[in-house]
Amino acid sequence: MDRSLIPVLAEVLELYYDYIELMELASIFEITWTFEIFAGSQFRWLRVARQLVEQIDRGNHHAMLEALLDALEQRNMTAIARTDWERRDAHETARGKIEKLIAALREPGIAREIVVAENKPRWKLVRDEISKLPEYNREGLRLLLEYSSLTDYTALQKLGQLARQNSLASVLPGLQNQTGLIRPVPGQPASRQPEYELHFEIAPELRPFVERYFNEMQ
Repeated sequence: MDRSLIPVLAEVLELYYDYIELMELASIFEITWTFEIFAGSQFRWLRVARQLVEQIDRGNHHAMLEALLDALEQRNMTAIARTDWERRDAHETARGKIEKLIAALREPGIAREIVVAENKPRWKLVRDEISKLPEYNREGLRLLLEYSSLTDYTALQKLGQLARQNSLASVLPGLQNQTGLIRPVPGQPASRQPEYELHFEIAPELRPFVERYFNEMQ
């Protein structure tokens, strides 16, 4: 993630968070600040943003930044909807900045910590989520590992007899809504026939855990 985005992140964090809430979130993600983030009674938003960006590949920094940006996007949308148009400029401007940060976080080259230890929460969550799925959803996930991306129609065809036995009219949209393990491939145009044209993929940040699950099940 480009360091030029550090002041952008600091600006939107200060706009939509207070420091107490941010400190509580850092505690949830077990983040320890390596910089002094208080100057007297003043909270140093720039130093918080700097650590999140510069240490994105360490510990839970990526996960915390992802959670922050999801929340920032929602808070920004709510603020735009509820603010009189005369005072809406700051939120409209912030929207573009938040979108830029989200796009940067989703770039393929962003380094992530791949947590594989048994006691790490993300692996356990993914493992438990997949274990609870019916067989046809697990097989849908396995297909996405094999083919990278598929439309819902193609997935149903490849499930074959399993889809017919369960009278499935759809599989991937339900899997997305139920688990969050998969998503539509970014950048696709709107479609009037999404079942034939909309491609799904395993969420890139979760793919290593999905792969591990199926490797261990072999």
